[in-house]
Amino acid sequence: MVNRPGNFNVRPDPKKSGKLIVHGPYRLIRHPMYTSLFFAGLGVLFFQFSIYKLVAWLLLIVVLALKARFEEKALCLHHQDYANYQKTNKAFIPWIW
Repeated sequence: MVNRPGNFNVRPDPKKSGKLIVHGPYRLIRHPMYTSLFFAGLGVLFFQFSIYKLVAWLLLIVVLALKARFEEKALCLHHQDYANYQKTNKAFIPWIW
């Protein structure tokens, strides 16, 4: 298991004893949990389309992308290897974004 229960937090704040994980799903993308939310929301949108669900899904993408940027700034300060990890791995979708 790559990310254990208890490691989830609404406000991203790296733990002092935390280690940089670059295996499992993190070997392909930096934010697999956010990506899963993007695609789950897309599934809901396709299943029962409405303009309100489309707007909510687009807002979800914006919020999580901003949260990821905030989180990555903190991770760069906490882990000296994170900047190199950013250069070799996309944030949400392998080889694309």
